[in-house]
Amino acid sequence: MVDSFLNYSNCIYIKPIRGHGGKNIAIVKQSQYNRESLYLITESCTPVKRKYLLETLKTEFKPSSYLLQPKAKVVEVNNSHFDVRAIVQNSGNANYQVTGMGVRIGSKNSWITNINGDGKAISIYELREFYQKNYGKSIDSEIVRITDICLKCSYKIHEKFGDFAEVGFDILLTLDKGPIVLEANSQPGRKIFKAIANSYEENSAEFLRYKELRRTSVRLPLIFALNHR
Repeated sequence: MVDSFLNYSNCIYIKPIRGHGGKNIAIVKQSQYNRESLYLITESCTPVKRKYLLETLKTEFKPSSYLLQPKAKVVEVNNSHFDVRAIVQNSGNANYQVTGMGVRIGSKNSWITNINGDGKAISIYELREFYQKNYGKSIDSEIVRITDICLKCSYKIHEKFGDFAEVGFDILLTLDKGPIVLEANSQPGRKIFKAIANSYEENSAEFLRYKELRRTSVRLPLIFALNHR
């Protein structure tokens, strides 16, 4: 698996399963001059031979606590990584619905898009022209796909763990595989709606729309709790 990831993108992210805010992420990068030479980047940069990589990872990271992800093939927004946060909520009886979604854009040259850090939030519809130009697709059709993916994942989680109130999915919009789930978060990040609202002129239609999404997303967990007394 490690070899296939490196062959795909020459870069692997090592992420703690219980991580938060982009902390404690490590990276394996392959030398552009020699495929056998790798670098493990944590707080420092350590050279590693490719044949010893798996052994090194098992020593440095507890296998049950971390996951590996190859670097996705995406187009950046103004030299910044971005992803889509889609929030799925349940009012009760497995009535899962995508409350809303927004785009998180990280600071330049950073792989972290968290709003709690230096990231910012915009409406996914603001990507319409960018997405058509760089991906050759309609962002509206991708929204339909994202919604379908998130609901399917939610029902899979439901089948294994039962009813849950909400989850936040991080979605990457890749060039070669379309929308893919990066991770699911137990803390859904409802504040994204407030951040998007504040990017618009106060009392404009979009401002009011995202303010209402924020209010709705706060109410739904209370409704879920009342339905499960």
